[in-house]
Amino acid sequence: MYNINLPQFQGPFDLLLRLIKKEKLDITEIALVQVTNQFLDYIKKIEKIRPGELADFLNIAAKLILIKSKLLLPEQILDEDEEDSQDLVDQLKVYQEYASASREVGKLFSNPHYCFSKDKLFDKIVFAFNVPHNLNSQVLRKNFESFVFITKEQARLSLKSVKRRVFSLKSKINQMLSILSKNQQFIFNKIIKSKSKAEKSVMFMAILELMKRHKIEIDQKGLFQDITITSKSSLNKKM
Repeated sequence: MYNINLPQFQGPFDLLLRLIKKEKLDITEIALVQVTNQFLDYIKKIEKIRPGELADFLNIAAKLILIKSKLLLPEQILDEDEEDSQDLVDQLKVYQEYASASREVGKLFSNPHYCFSKDKLFDKIVFAFNVPHNLNSQVLRKNFESFVFITKEQARLSLKSVKRRVFSLKSKINQMLSILSKNQQFIFNKIIKSKSKAEKSVMFMAILELMKRHKIEIDQKGLFQDITITSKSSLNKKM
């Protein structure tokens, strides 16, 4: 019988990692098999645990039992289970890296040279004006004249209101239908070439809507190639 005398864990991976370290083993399938019984014994001794956390422990326990069964009875275990066992090994290695990094970050933040309280950070700040060493009356006059000039120039600037054009999906659908009534086929890339991003987006939505309504057919020879739009009425006439 195994004697488990370990501190509280943060989850099944934390428990597995500590059991493996306790046995001074590397993270391998063999190591997982060797600590399987200890892991199961720990689950049996859990008294208070949330259902979600218990489900995590049971999930890992099932994988451990599967790995142990595979090594004991390899001919009766499917090959696809091999990936599951390797996944558990890989996940545990990743967890080990994160746990190690977390400890290092904790050490940094526990160091007083890296941490500052809000009060201590601002209590010694003194707001003052440091006079430049080359300051004289001429420098002050030039700076003042420059300031007055800039202020006057800004006053002359007229504010222009920026108007955003709004494009409705309905208007763009009608526009597409109008084009198709004159030309049974057109290149979509050409008609959107000089349009804004907003207008291009609405026009593309209009094309998708017309295709949904079975009004048009779309053809594109390859990725990033021109999109050809053809009216279905013209196709029906040809047929």
